[in-house]
Amino acid sequence: MNDLGLFTIERRVQPIFPDPYILTVKFTKGDFYERLYYKYKYKSLEVCKIKNKKWFKEATFTWQASLESIPVKNIVYSQRPDFSRSMQFKFTSEVDMIDALYTLENYLDGVVTEEFIKYQIAMNAKAEMHP
Repeated sequence: MNDLGLFTIERRVQPIFPDPYILTVKFTKGDFYERLYYKYKYKSLEVCKIKNKKWFKEATFTWQASLESIPVKNIVYSQRPDFSRSMQFKFTSEVDMIDALYTLENYLDGVVTEEFIKYQIAMNAKAEMHP
């Protein structure tokens, strides 16, 4: 769970599936989630492993999370076509799941915390207008 309790990311393993390592993101605050949904409903939340070719080196991989579409040349490991209150991401290896977890957690912490601050300001302004 992030510091403000806005979302949780759960890990689980289901060995019978082809992609057995699963992350589930759940948003926890009802009214705030509705604001997030209104803003991001037409975007997909993606977690990607991006291949970078370096001169004099083997190809390296970096993880990226985004609420935008990442270019096709990248290697997309897991994505959700719609933004919803609970979203699952599936991975073939535990290492990929753990790398994606940290990337997703840091990305969401930044985006969601910023949106929550804007939400709090809007709610405070509304309360002042209608005491």
